[in-house]
Amino acid sequence: MNDQKPNPKQVIAAYFRNFENGPEDEDFWSWQYIWELVLHDPELAWKIILGLVAAAPSSDALGYVGADCLEDLLMYHGTEFIDRIRIEAARDKRFLAALYSARVSETDAVFKQLMELKRELGINERGPELPQDLFATK
Repeated sequence: MNDQKPNPKQVIAAYFRNFENGPEDEDFWSWQYIWELVLHDPELAWKIILGLVAAAPSSDALGYVGADCLEDLLMYHGTEFIDRIRIEAARDKRFLAALYSARVSETDAVFKQLMELKRELGINERGPELPQDLFATK
């Protein structure tokens, strides 16, 4: 990976290839790139996360997005993004499914807000009810 910022579509494609192939894959840079965005450019990280949610090829991949970069965003910038997360989860079943997989510690500033949001959205231990065709090819 060079010093040039990658195109978001390239990042998303590489992220899911890395998800399929594992952390030793040549596309691991995409995970590292998103991690750095979460830490240093959360606005761009948010946009990439929305793209990942939209492009996730399976429920497992969607769960990975939730448990990985969405969870990281919540841990580091949750109080800044919780309102956007609430809006997105209410309007998008895919985002709702990703949110189900996101966990934060009780010591994280956003913990109470996230638990309240999950209750409001009906997310319980079984997860949200998802339409059967959520991952149908278009």
